[in-house]
Amino acid sequence: MKKTYGIDMQGPFRIQRVSSLPSWTANDLGREVYLTSDNKKYRGNNSGWGTADVDKIWTHQNTAPTGWSIVSGTTDALLACKGGSNAYNTSGGTQAGTWTQPNHSHGINNHTHSTGAHTLTISEIPSHTHTISRIFIESGVHAFQSGAGTAPQSVQTAATGGGGSHNHGNTGSNGPGFTNAAASAATYRPDANVGIVIERN
Repeated sequence: MKKTYGIDMQGPFRIQRVSSLPSWTANDLGREVYLTSDNKKYRGNNSGWGTADVDKIWTHQNTAPTGWSIVSGTTDALLACKGGSNAYNTSGGTQAGTWTQPNHSHGINNHTHSTGAHTLTISEIPSHTHTISRIFIESGVHAFQSGAGTAPQSVQTAATGGGGSHNHGNTGSNGPGFTNAAASAATYRPDANVGIVIERN
C-alpha cells in the first residue's frame, strides 16, 4: 500500500481531500490537495498554497457548460490586459473603457497642389483677329507692307485661335489646419469571434 503525506492510497490515485489547508512548509512544494470547504484544488508553491483550479475563463461557446455559469457584467466587451496609463490602468476582474470615440479632429500639414502643363486647343482660346496694313503698289496689285505708295488700307485676318503650351504652376501653400471635430456613435464593433466569460459554480 502506497502512502502519500501519511494518507493510505488505495485503488486509483486521488488528490487528498482536506477540510482546511494544512500549514505550509517547504516540503509541500508541488503537493496538491482538494479543499472541500470551497471545492477547489490547491497546489503548494515556493511560498505557500495557491489555487490550482481555473475559476474564470473565456470560451468560444454560446452557453456555459455544466458546472459553470456566465459571469455577469462581462457582456459586449473585449478582453484586455490590465496596466498602462489609460482606461485599462485598473484592477483586473473589472470592465473598463467605452465604445464611444471621443470628440476629435484630424490635422492637415502645410501643402501645395501641382498642376500639369496643358496646350490650349483653338476651341479653348478666345475668338480673335489680327489687323494688318495693306497698300497698293500699282493698279490691281497690292502688298502687305508699309512705306512708300498710296495710302494704306487696314484689313483683318479671319478669326482664329492660338495653341501655345502653358501651365498654372502650383497652388498657393495651404495649412496646417484641422478638420471639423466629430465623434462616433457607440454602435461600432470590430469583427470578432464571440464567446462568453464563465466561472465555476
